[in-house]
Amino acid sequence: MVPMADSVTGSETKVFRPERTHIFAAVLITLISLLGIGAEPLKLGWLLLFPLGYIYWTLRARTEVSPTKGISAKYGFRGNQSVTWEDFQGIGFKGGSTFAQRRDGSTFNLPAVSFNSLPELSVASQGRIQDALSEGRAAADEKIVVTYKDGRQVLMTREEYAATHPDEAIPGEAQAEPKAERQAEAQAEPKAERQAEAAAQPVAKPAAQPNPQEERKPESQVD
Repeated sequence: MVPMADSVTGSETKVFRPERTHIFAAVLITLISLLGIGAEPLKLGWLLLFPLGYIYWTLRARTEVSPTKGISAKYGFRGNQSVTWEDFQGIGFKGGSTFAQRRDGSTFNLPAVSFNSLPELSVASQGRIQDALSEGRAAADEKIVVTYKDGRQVLMTREEYAATHPDEAIPGEAQAEPKAERQAEAQAEPKAERQAEAAAQPVAKPAAQPNPQEERKPESQVD
């Protein structure tokens, strides 16, 4: 079950409710069941109790987390449960259910709360509930995924990778070097082309200037 969260009007209490789309699914099941129940309504009419009961539970069940009072859980077909922060021990996950534990060891389920609710639970409880989900994601983002030939994948820090693979570049850094080289090559290519074009152009030689002494030859004298 994927929970959704909203705030109670006029307070800081965070409320986790089941998705309202479950009601649509229950109504659809009820309509389909009516096709078969219509043939024997007296014998099969009790089958409608299941989708109707599920709709009632979806509308009523919730988990409320108050930053001052604690955690309270409301169910559809049994008494409510609650725990104050002074008596709160922690929360746990078992299968698809989430439960709160008191200091005396007793527990009670938290409707519409899952492992993915940890960030919202941490904010609503003002840090009393640790957000292990976000911490784990942040720690995983800082590590490198090493995939071996047999398909195994191992998470390593950059220091661990450098120690176990001394002859290989760190993947994050290895991707940056070719990019820098390509940029340097792209900047060098236009310069090399300009130099080649300049070398290919013929050099214009200055025109020969006439020698004034050669033009002024002495005229032959006639005896």
